[in-house]
Formats: sequence, structure tokens, C-alpha cells
Amino acid sequence: METKRSNLLGVAVDWPRELPGERHFRRPHFQECYGQALTSTDTPDGIVSTVGAALRDSNRPDFETVSKAGLSLLACADRLVATDAACSGDIDAVDGVKKAVEYYHFAGNNFSRLNQFERAAEFYLCSGLAGIALLKFTRPAARDKLAATTELAHRSLLRARSFFRQSGDDLNAERAWVEAFELQRLNSPVFSLKRAGFEVWRTASRYGTEMTAGGWLMILGSWVLFTGLRLQFSVEPPSLSEAAVDAALALLTLDEISGSGVPIGLRFANAVIGLGLTGLLVQLIFQKLSSRS
Repeated sequence: METKRSNLLGVAVDWPRELPGERHFRRPHFQECYGQALTSTDTPDGIVSTVGAALRDSNRPDFETVSKAGLSLLACADRLVATDAACSGDIDAVDGVKKAVEYYHFAGNNFSRLNQFERAAEFYLCSGLAGIALLKFTRPAARDKLAATTELAHRSLLRARSFFRQSGDDLNAERAWVEAFELQRLNSPVFSLKRAGFEVWRTASRYGTEMTAGGWLMILGSWVLFTGLRLQFSVEPPSLSEAAVDAALALLTLDEISGSGVPIGLRFANAVIGLGLTGLLVQLIFQKLSSRS
């Protein structure tokens, strides 16, 4: 699926398939409904009335009504995003993007009910991307007010991944996976272990999707560092007389004398990092195998 780039709240966003407000559908019914809804949302009052009617019609049983409601919600979200794409980031623009996250999600819900999984996944992904742009723009101190919106965007990305996989689109399924963890990283406190963990995982393997150059450098650097430290601390064990054998055995149990001369703290750190890097490689292999199954 092609992507088109535009700015949202000053953040570059790669939208799936087409830019918001410039969508094209193969079905004439879909194209007509979307065009009509886009025309009716050129004012704030038009957006409010269109959303209200779409939410009411979303529970109807027939295909045409539900699809029209979904396309109306999509048009409202696209209108808000297109309007705020080049904005200076005032409070009205932020509120508009928050609403767009919801409307994209609701549009995805409608199309998933109609078994239009590829389009549903696309709209869910748009919801998540709008949520990520919102987090990147918003100051960390003000992100508590976005908790509900962030949670909805995260659910949208998980659903997008599921539906992309059902549609056989492994590339976009992987993208939705990466964006879901990127959203969690941005939503974590800057100076926290959680954020640090996401940063390392992102740098090393792009959240378990591919081993990056940074990942290989981390493995090589860790190996060089701890090999050097082991050599630094390695010493020839002192020659002991028979009288000192008992004392030496006692000291060995306390790890004060060892065959390698490496302190227990260093060996523990070496083991922890080794296990962490091994786990990273295992997770990467598992992710690749599961994406092909």
C-alpha cells in the first residue's frame, strides 16, 4: 500500500494509501457517499450534524446505511485533519485532532462490521497516526489530559495490525505493530525505566521487526566491553602453600579468589546483558516467524 506524506500539528505523517480529503473508492456508492459527506463538513456545524447522523445510522442493519455512516465519519475526520494540518497548534486544532482520532476509529468499526477488513485496517491506522502526532506535539506535562485519546489510538493500532494480517498485508501489519509501540514510547515519562526500555528496543531492533545497525553495534560493543574488562581483571592465581589451602578454599566460596579473577558483580552484569541480547534475538526471530504464519 502506498503512503502519502503531509504535516499534522507540525509532525510529518505518512498516511496509508491517500491523503485525508483526497480518497478514492472503487465502489461508486462509497465514492458518492464520501464526496457528499466531505461537502457537508465544510463548517463546524456541518461536522457536528454529520457526526450525529452517522452515529445514529451506525447501528442500522443494512449495508448501505452502515457504510454511508462510516464514510461520513471518515469525511469528518479527514476534514478536521486537513484543516489542522498546517495549523500553528492552538487549542482548537488540538481538539480537532482528538476528535479525528475518535472518528477514524468509529469509521473502522463500521467497515469491520461490513467485513471490509482492508479499509477498516486503513482507518484504524489513521486513528493511531493522528494519536501519535498529537503526542509528539503535546508537551509531556499536558499528556495526562490525552489519556483516553491515547488509549483509543493504541486500540486502533492493534486492530489495524490484526485486520492487515487478515487481509494478507504483512508490511502494513508490521507498520501498525511498530506504530503501536512508538505510541507507548511517546506516552511514557521521559526519565523512566519504561521509556529507556522502549528506546533500547527501538534502537536495537525497531521493536523486534528487524535488527538495526544500532542493534549490531550494541551487541559488538557489549562483547568488546566485557571481554576487555574480563582481561583487565584476570590475574594469575597466587601460588599457595599447603598450609594456606584451607584458607584458599574458604575464600573461593566467598568469590574473593577465582580461576578467572573476575569480580562477581562483573560476571553478573555480563550474564544479564547476555541474556537480554539473547532474548532480543529470540524475540526478533519469533516476530518474523509469526508474521509469516
